[in-house]
Amino acid sequence: MIHLYPANKMENLLALYNKIHQVSPLSVFDKETIIVQNQGMQHWLSMSIANSRGIAMNTGYALPAQFLWKLVRTMVGEENMADPVLFSRDVLGWRIYQLFGEKSVKSDPAFAPIFSYIGAVEDPLKRFQLARQLADLFEQYLVFRPQWIHQWQAQNFTFDEAQPPQIQDAFTWQGKLWYLLTKDQNYDPIALIKLAIENLEQYQHKLPKRIAFFGINAMAPMWLELVNAVSDYTQVHFFHLNPCFDYWGDIQSEKQALSKLSAWTDESALALDIGNPLLANLGQQGKEFLALLQQYSTLDISAYEQIEEGERSPLNALQQVNQDILSLQDGRLSPQSLVDDSIIITSAHNALREIQGLHDWLLHQFNQDSSLTPKDVLVMCPQIEAYAPYINAVFARGWQDLDAALPPLPCSIADRTSKASDAVVIGFNQLISLPDNRFKVNDIIALLRLQPIQQKFGLNEEEIDKLSLWLEQVNVHWGLDQQHKATVLSAKEASNQYSWQQGLSRLLQGFAYSDSEAIVDDLFLSAAVEGTDALLLGKLCWFIEELQQFQYTLSTPRTLLEWKAYFTTLIDAFFAQDDEQTLVLQTVLENLGEHATQSQADMPVILNVVKAYLDLSFNQPDPGRQFMVGQVTFCSMIPMRSIPFKVIAILGLNDGEFPRQTIASSFDLMAQTTAKMGDRSRRGDDRYLFLEAIISARKNLYLSYQGRNIKNNKVKQPSLVLTEFVHYLEKAFGYEFKDGQGADVRQMPMQPYRESNYQGRYPSFDGKWHDMLGRSHQQTDNALHVTPSVEANEISLTLEQLAAFFQHPAKSFAKQNLGLSLEQTSVMLEDNEPFAVDFLAGYQLREAFVSALTQQQVDDRQVLLDTLSEQMKLEGDLPDLPTTEVLIAQYKEQSCEFADFIKQYTDNIEHIALSVPVKVPFNGASITVTLQANIMLAEQRVYHFRTSSPKGKDKFLLLMALLCVKAAQQNPQQTEGVSSTIKDVTSAIGHYFNSQNKKIDTLTISDEITDAIAMLQHFVALYLAGLTRLQMTSLPLVDDYFTRRTRDAENLSKFWHKDAIGSPEHDPYWQYFFKGQDIDWQALELDVIKHFECMYHLVKKEKAVSLDAKAGA
Repeated sequence: MIHLYPANKMENLLALYNKIHQVSPLSVFDKETIIVQNQGMQHWLSMSIANSRGIAMNTGYALPAQFLWKLVRTMVGEENMADPVLFSRDVLGWRIYQLFGEKSVKSDPAFAPIFSYIGAVEDPLKRFQLARQLADLFEQYLVFRPQWIHQWQAQNFTFDEAQPPQIQDAFTWQGKLWYLLTKDQNYDPIALIKLAIENLEQYQHKLPKRIAFFGINAMAPMWLELVNAVSDYTQVHFFHLNPCFDYWGDIQSEKQALSKLSAWTDESALALDIGNPLLANLGQQGKEFLALLQQYSTLDISAYEQIEEGERSPLNALQQVNQDILSLQDGRLSPQSLVDDSIIITSAHNALREIQGLHDWLLHQFNQDSSLTPKDVLVMCPQIEAYAPYINAVFARGWQDLDAALPPLPCSIADRTSKASDAVVIGFNQLISLPDNRFKVNDIIALLRLQPIQQKFGLNEEEIDKLSLWLEQVNVHWGLDQQHKATVLSAKEASNQYSWQQGLSRLLQGFAYSDSEAIVDDLFLSAAVEGTDALLLGKLCWFIEELQQFQYTLSTPRTLLEWKAYFTTLIDAFFAQDDEQTLVLQTVLENLGEHATQSQADMPVILNVVKAYLDLSFNQPDPGRQFMVGQVTFCSMIPMRSIPFKVIAILGLNDGEFPRQTIASSFDLMAQTTAKMGDRSRRGDDRYLFLEAIISARKNLYLSYQGRNIKNNKVKQPSLVLTEFVHYLEKAFGYEFKDGQGADVRQMPMQPYRESNYQGRYPSFDGKWHDMLGRSHQQTDNALHVTPSVEANEISLTLEQLAAFFQHPAKSFAKQNLGLSLEQTSVMLEDNEPFAVDFLAGYQLREAFVSALTQQQVDDRQVLLDTLSEQMKLEGDLPDLPTTEVLIAQYKEQSCEFADFIKQYTDNIEHIALSVPVKVPFNGASITVTLQANIMLAEQRVYHFRTSSPKGKDKFLLLMALLCVKAAQQNPQQTEGVSSTIKDVTSAIGHYFNSQNKKIDTLTISDEITDAIAMLQHFVALYLAGLTRLQMTSLPLVDDYFTRRTRDAENLSKFWHKDAIGSPEHDPYWQYFFKGQDIDWQALELDVIKHFECMYHLVKKEKAVSLDAKAGA
């Protein structure tokens, strides 16, 4: 007889188990046998037993199916039953895969649907995937549909029930497949269990002295039958977590009740007692298990912890919910006002904000309850991998950086897959994908950054950064070599440009050839590698050579055992010899070898099939690691892990994501036919798991979901189970939910730096975001207004430095005053080769052409231009396309014409260097700023040219150059570099080649300047003021304002907010200082006019003309 111990708390079940052990201890030679559903429960039991007894020893744990199959084999004898390992999904999958290759199977018409899916030209990957799906199904059939297996063993392939033809066909070919798998082996569960039961009396001495099933809430009927029979010959104790002490086997959910109601013609004839709606809606799985248990005679000893009627008033909301479930009461029938912090519903915009909200809430709980420790907190998510990066960012990183006065929140993340969390596995997966790899430069660098690979090749992060810089300089983008690129592109041939071979050749030969860049044999050599850096380059070459070798050999089909040996060689080649780091890999490869041997699979298998097998292995969560290690435990929602914690939090209760659903295949016979009592479903497991979470939380239940759309802030619905739970709280206790907008929903602001994040019941503890909030309030008075950075009474400044300041005042202010750089400092490698000449590359090419033509005396300008363009092509800055040659020819023609035009002036040009002192009052003192100006003079005018259309910066430089000359004329004694030629300079002219319309734009400044020194003082004073207080009057904004036909403050706003690269709306410096600020556009317009109208009054833009027309003039 089964000894059944129902209780509503796991602690009470544990107390009962300890009492049995105390009252009826086993011999020291006999081991306690405890059956649990998962390793999490095993861990909790071991810890709890050790805690209560002082030690936990001589106890064996097993999973139900594992234990019971072993028991059956013990009872029937190994000679009468096949090894169960042959029917595990991993081994069975390979057996089915091999069976699909046999001629007898291919020729059988019954298997036509299989080979129709696999294809006429067989797809090995589809074949493997189908084999694995069938292995999973057969594993389910063995437990939940043993009668089918019994039929198939007897070669009966016809359904007993009337089913559609497609179901009959699936039943037939699956039955025949099973028969082929077992024709030489007896593996009929019904026959085996029957024989095992018959042999129990004979072999009862082989049974454990005591068997305890702990915390299991679901079991297949055939196993219960066996357990009941075993209970006649040894002690069988069933410790069952039952949420309700009353009989609840006949209660129905509201949905079931309504469906029955609609089927009845007389509503009064339906007298249905729903009981507790939460138990009815969430407890279907537990209700069925109770019904199965009650089919057998049991000795019940209950240990329910029920609160007496007179003690119910001080209960909090969570306790009252549990009491209602326990007593099968519907709290909605006698509503009360009971809203407190024992149940928290939180809505956030995304997973990160869910984690941040939980972190802040937990800190408040630890502050309020000194007895609460991190090990008392369990946090569950439907998929832990979706939350793991944010947990690491907020908890694992965050608690170490918090103020020492705050309690730390160390955490562990359980149930992670090695595919997502193990660096060696991640690297291994990338390595075995080499045949499909384009060898993109970022992918290779990412591989090198993996710690185990770094250790193997003796590299560190700093050295990898240096390698990245070299690869950027030699323009490595993708492709091992010419042959590899051709293979990837499915072309007869491909260029070697941008490949690893070309890039490494440029570095190696550049190191060996000279200290300067040179072109040798159509290879532009790089001088980046010097001295001992050659050793670093050698390590990179070694790594690429290893990759290349395995890339070629990975594509060869091998048997499974050969693959195991090959992968071991690969691991030795790329990973440091560290057994601890490679433990997961070695374990999976050992399993591959064992499964190959057990399945007798000796057929050659292609790489993609083995990758699929390994992917399944790496995707299996390891429930034993990082679970309950004395920290806040994060884990996936796994059935039958109903362990009590003071605080239980469930994140990700989103509509459509929980309860989780599986999409059944069309040949899944269990899914396509009527369900039977005891069947498991993912949806039913999740509903019961939610119920168990409610009854397992002792102090607080924290429920979180993503209730707002992060793009438009619209309300999103929570999971159906959360909706049902909240509706119960509304009706029974007076909670206000109102579709996520009620007073009792903790709505997290979208960003952590919002002011509302530091208000309300649970203000955030994150001081860093709070500092940003404070800074945003005080920006105008603090961050934008600093102590002047001028430390001397005399400073020197080039015109280019002055122009750079006005070009981007925010950037200069941040760097000079705050020491703040917001630019990307790391090397940004590009995986894709250029397919078009971008604006910058075109400008640099034209600038190089014009500069060479105007500054050098050459006999054959075509040779010079060809040399320059060839150098740029070999450097990899230009696309390796036929159209590039056409574009370069256009650039050459335009550059020659522009150079010819400029030479009218440059033949008589004079370069002078002026040092112009400008005295201005600043901060109560007199500051002298010496402007260093390199000026071109031609025909008594300041001259400037550039191969680009004129911008605000060009206008500013042209004006400042003329002002310096004029100032030197006014005060030649205090100006250095004054020559006799400047005395006749009266104006300035600039020529700019506009690549868009292929015309020349001209800027002129006539002789209207009466006091150049005063104008210089104006701009220098504006510069010094910009060091004290950030100015918004940048040259691009100013130029946009003055070049419009209509000048108003609205246009300033439009320029600021336009969606374009480089605009203030997308500039990190402007956004750092002004994001979220209300800008006074009218005041800004006044500043623009006040400071720059003088410049635009003087600088005039002439009508653009073509090169031909200008040259003729």
